[in-house]
Amino acid sequence: MLASNSLKQAEAFLSAAGIISAAAEAELLMCHCLEISRGELATQLVLDTNLKAPSGFFDLVELRCTRVPLQHITGKAPFRSIELSVGEGVFIPRPETEQVVQVAIDFLSLLPGEPLALDIGTGSGAIAISIAKETHAKVTAIELSSAAAEFARANI
Repeated sequence: MLASNSLKQAEAFLSAAGIISAAAEAELLMCHCLEISRGELATQLVLDTNLKAPSGFFDLVELRCTRVPLQHITGKAPFRSIELSVGEGVFIPRPETEQVVQVAIDFLSLLPGEPLALDIGTGSGAIAISIAKETHAKVTAIELSSAAAEFARANI
């Protein structure tokens, strides 16, 4: 099936499953299968009208229709200026967390020397990584969940 038709069909499936941003998520799933960006997908759809849908695309669409988080399907989640590895067993960082991290970064940047920042329940490591990259603080990240700790290790 052509990629353009597959995207329309995937959007319909996702929309019927109650996925609010069905068109965008269909594109993101196809991009994941093709290992390209959304910009590259848009270009390929225009330049190659015979572009075929990648194998496994509808398997991922079906998985998303069962409400598996998109980030768990792709294994990636953006957070501030980093891309995190995520999956089952770790929470996906929320946009609100980025705001909280900015407050912490602003505060830590005012402190002299190397202040200590402790991230308890680090999960993917999003907070610890951001603070370590953007301040002069020494950061310690703690995680009890072995699944989440593996993601944190991979991200750090």
